[in-house]
Amino acid sequence: MKTRHYLFVALALAGLGIGACQSPESEVATPARVENPALNIAIADVPAPFVLDSNQDTVLRFTTGGGEADGLLRFEVGPLSSSPINLVEEVKARRTAFEETEGGRYFGNRELATPHGPAYTARGAIEGSDGVIEEIWIYTIHPSEYRLLTLVYSYPSAEDSAERAGQLMSILGEVESVEDSSEEVAETTAESTDG
Repeated sequence: MKTRHYLFVALALAGLGIGACQSPESEVATPARVENPALNIAIADVPAPFVLDSNQDTVLRFTTGGGEADGLLRFEVGPLSSSPINLVEEVKARRTAFEETEGGRYFGNRELATPHGPAYTARGAIEGSDGVIEEIWIYTIHPSEYRLLTLVYSYPSAEDSAERAGQLMSILGEVESVEDSSEEVAETTAESTDG
């Protein structure tokens, strides 16, 4: 399963035209696995530079640590759906939201391939209280339930958006359901007791 995550990240970075180089600050020890049972989301191996900010009830949020110019990443999970989830329409709605916000700008979108199926990004900027904030939204289907999974990464607009997109792709490659990870642990435990 880890190979699949690394392959996804490599393909996503290549698709965005982002180099694999990272600054020395990103070589911080990787935090432990994070699970949010309320969202049924687990981050198998939280990549640098993300640091857990909040994991309570339906709130799962990370920062990039180290000051006021931090990035903020939040996970949102929609309700179970019995009708088709149209990811393209989600991107169109986000584009409209960017364009209708005073001072808002829409920069475009991309289609991604993830371990759980297709995903779409929408990137834009909005006026925040501390200046222009750039946002990347990723829309995909939850790894184990038919629900919309949204990742929203906000950071100061002066930051390098290509580097931020690479960070977002790296954590997206680590997303799995809590149920899937519990099954993996059970399989690993069974294999170790059989041997």
